[in-house]
Amino acid sequence: MLASKVTPSYAALGAILTSLMAYSINWWAVIPVAAMVGAMNFDIIFTKYAPWAILLWLILCFVVNGRKGTTLAEKLGFDPLDVVDALQKGARNVLTVAVACGMAGMIVGTVTLTGLGLKFATGLASLAGNNIYLLMFFTMISSIVLGMGVPTTANYLITSTICAPALIGLLTTMNGLDSSTMAIIMSAHLFVFYFGIVADITPPVALAAMAGSAIAKGEPFKTGVTATRIAIGAFIVPYIFVLNPSMLLIDTTFFAVVQNVGTALLGMYSLSGGLAGFVQDHCTWYERIIFIAAGLGMIIPGTMTDIAGLAVVGLVIAVQLMRVKNRRPAGV
Repeated sequence: MLASKVTPSYAALGAILTSLMAYSINWWAVIPVAAMVGAMNFDIIFTKYAPWAILLWLILCFVVNGRKGTTLAEKLGFDPLDVVDALQKGARNVLTVAVACGMAGMIVGTVTLTGLGLKFATGLASLAGNNIYLLMFFTMISSIVLGMGVPTTANYLITSTICAPALIGLLTTMNGLDSSTMAIIMSAHLFVFYFGIVADITPPVALAAMAGSAIAKGEPFKTGVTATRIAIGAFIVPYIFVLNPSMLLIDTTFFAVVQNVGTALLGMYSLSGGLAGFVQDHCTWYERIIFIAAGLGMIIPGTMTDIAGLAVVGLVIAVQLMRVKNRRPAGV
């Protein structure tokens, strides 16, 4: 909703306001941003409100800091020239992003004009046999491969153009709809983008892991494998977006969001503990299997799976706590 009301020419005003708020590190600096977000919920156009929000922030600066000094910087609480300097640095830093977007635009144009994107989406759907789980798996692999070594912005442009249409098409067909809903489009785009970013810690490329191994003077490939193992829970999150779109806060209720977010967090905790081999105590091999299965049950949308997963995880954690207590020396 917010993105639809932000135009490129005035988005910088919102960025400046947010930067100034962070610069001041004061609770009252939240007021203009909160007012701006609240105004958007009442359909007030962002481009008209952003300049007034900045003006409100400046007034608050004078009210709070007006008596602290004699110079303009002291009365404002920040040096106005810092804003100019930040804009200059931002303009220089955006050049790398602009080049990446330009190259990604060429790829997107080629994919669109040649029909490669449509053929790729059709090929994935045909290979998966219209099975949503197989399609998500194949789409995950494709997004990881396409996202290897690609900057973030270009990553999204490429994966959303080539991989997302297959998911969107099958989800629309499965729900018996004539056209895609916002929940379907958002979940598919976040799915492919998420895995495109995860490529930074996934071997064989794993740029982020390779950079970390160079700093730590470790073995590059082993670092990438370890990073993937530690972050294995992150590979589940995109599946939640597709299977349970209410996690995206679209077409849902407050209580549904609380239930889904709570059980998903507990499920990720259980899954991570099972994979790591430690929760309240070192896990036996069968406890690890139980934690992983129960975690997946809580992640999968459904009240019965949530209740069963919570009960099982609670029971195993209680057993581990008793084991730790019995092992503790008397009087400690």
